[in-house]
Amino acid sequence: MPISVLNRIHLDAPYWSPWKSRFPAPQQMVSSVHAFLNRHRPAHPPVKFVPQETLPDGMAYETYIYETGNVPTRDGLHDYFNALCWFTFPNTKIRLNRLQAAQIRQAGVGDTRGKIRDAITIIDENGFFIQCPDELWQALQAKQWQTAFQTLRPLWRQTRVIAFGHALLEKLVTPYKAITAHAIRIPDFIGPCRQKTDPDERVAEVTAKDQTDPDTPEIFSEAAIQQVDDYLAGFLTEQTLQTKPFIPLQIFGIPGWHEEQSQVGFYDDNKVFRTPKRPG
Repeated sequence: MPISVLNRIHLDAPYWSPWKSRFPAPQQMVSSVHAFLNRHRPAHPPVKFVPQETLPDGMAYETYIYETGNVPTRDGLHDYFNALCWFTFPNTKIRLNRLQAAQIRQAGVGDTRGKIRDAITIIDENGFFIQCPDELWQALQAKQWQTAFQTLRPLWRQTRVIAFGHALLEKLVTPYKAITAHAIRIPDFIGPCRQKTDPDERVAEVTAKDQTDPDTPEIFSEAAIQQVDDYLAGFLTEQTLQTKPFIPLQIFGIPGWHEEQSQVGFYDDNKVFRTPKRPG
């Protein structure tokens, strides 16, 4: 899908902040994604972007990035969003790439990735970061969707989130209710936010589209994103990746993230909010 489609989507959805600040201007023609990215990258980026055909035959994509600092880039949304992740979470992306390259050096590419590379790929493609109260996290871990999204709904006011995976961002261009992310919890000591309990105060912070839901969580601020980035660069190790440090999250259950949440039965949709099977 060409990146020009970004000119036609509704950017007032909360999940597009802060990504939309790097989208092309309306009606701007982008004939070469890698060239566009290099023109608009931050002052000191860790990588630069090159045409996909620059990747040598038989060389692993992750190894090439690690050895050259160049990211092979196709003309389309998927690789465009990957670049935006490099711009926004450079230390996390560097860490993931180094871990991937190390695994490839040890075991080669192979027919299967292995547990660590699988975990890296899930985070890189579909990752989501959330900072929330313990009770809410425990409900999400247990896939107690009605508890997390309805009973504990006010706790989302004390929560901050951001979509990270570039495949996840691509899905959000043409969103559907069943989109599932893989969420990593960010500790409270990382850029702690002030708890807001006044609905009027919360309304002032959300977009016009979401003014009817004061429980919409905050998006991590730019300053907080830098702290999250630094934290993840240290947190993501071979040891932590072995444990799969993420949980599945139905992101359109998040207050204010789907326009049909006020409809009766929205959270009773078992095709999306599946109840875990009981053992035995």
